[in-house]
Amino acid sequence: MEKVETRQRNFVQHSLTPLHNERGMVLFISLMMLILLTGLIMTSIMVTYIGMRIVKNERVAAEAIYAAEAGVQHALQALKGQNFDTIVAENVGQPWLIVSNFSETPGLGYRVNVSRTNNSGKVVTGDSIFVTATSVHPSGGKKKVAAEFRNPLASLPINSSMNFVGSFSRVKFSGNSTINGDLPLDETSVEGSECASDKTGISVNSMDVYSEIQLTKNTGDQITGAGLSPSIQLRPSDLSPAMVQNMVNQILDRADRTFIVDRNKVNHGDVVWGTEADPQVTVFTLTATNSRIKFNGDTSGHGILIINSETTKNGRVEFNGNFTWNGLILITGNSGIDRMGSTGTNSIKGAIVLANTVADPTEENFRFRMNGNASIQYSCAAISNAINSLPLILKGWHEISSHRG
Repeated sequence: MEKVETRQRNFVQHSLTPLHNERGMVLFISLMMLILLTGLIMTSIMVTYIGMRIVKNERVAAEAIYAAEAGVQHALQALKGQNFDTIVAENVGQPWLIVSNFSETPGLGYRVNVSRTNNSGKVVTGDSIFVTATSVHPSGGKKKVAAEFRNPLASLPINSSMNFVGSFSRVKFSGNSTINGDLPLDETSVEGSECASDKTGISVNSMDVYSEIQLTKNTGDQITGAGLSPSIQLRPSDLSPAMVQNMVNQILDRADRTFIVDRNKVNHGDVVWGTEADPQVTVFTLTATNSRIKFNGDTSGHGILIINSETTKNGRVEFNGNFTWNGLILITGNSGIDRMGSTGTNSIKGAIVLANTVADPTEENFRFRMNGNASIQYSCAAISNAINSLPLILKGWHEISSHRG
């Protein structure tokens, strides 16, 4: 019994005595907690740092791509009215445009190169050009954007002062009207360009129209220029109705002014549309059957005049009074010239294109009547001034590289 009591007493005393290593355990747990907390803090700092770097890189990338796109837009404006061949020849192997401190950010800028060949080896001539805009960022980020620009009328083959495209129900010349394809005395022939030589007075792509003009009374005196007398050429492959209409469609929404003709007759007179220093695009769209546009009074302009008919038949245009135009006149659809020069003195310096673009030519009533005192004089300078003034079309662009320098 005494042994049992002794064991119980010893057990109680042992149980109430603190462990010898309790302090070590507390220290160990505290160190582990400190290590864990330090790890969490370091992880948080690292995540924050990485996040800040990501945000910075995204900001640098955004600023770089904005700068590269700004270079494309700069080129789009600067190339307007420029000779693409001249620009490319003068800037081989060197930037054409250099801009620093873009958008008030020191060191942020872009360089623009021009070429007739893109990075894939595609080569273009005439109405298209490639540009490559490379941004320069003070943090070293770079973006490179390639784009193709196009002037839809730059390659339009104007080989005569008057161009008939498609079928016509009637072509008639009378009175004192004249058509001349020779270069004006104040224009110098430029070898290798559109102004290299005199043009014919009239070109047609239909044998029926060619024969009808040949039978016109006194055409030898009225239609002059390079070639035979009368100066008329049959050029079936130069222009097609679809080609002319496609070119017109591409510039309709870029017009400086547009008029909708949805009733029988609309008179326009005593107005000026564009100047030599600021040629413009003026568009008349006929939308109703038997629509008629009549130009009266002192009407003049520089640039491109488009008369685009959406009617099924009998669209008509009359040039009366003292109408003068310097540049290019494009008449498409089913709206022929009914009268030209019947009153006053009409004068066109540049060229005129009449294209019957109706879906079913057998249903057309597309005709041209030139009478009275009217003259059409070919002018390479007037045509070039009108075409080169057009805003360029951005056909497309894409990023071709993205890296840090």
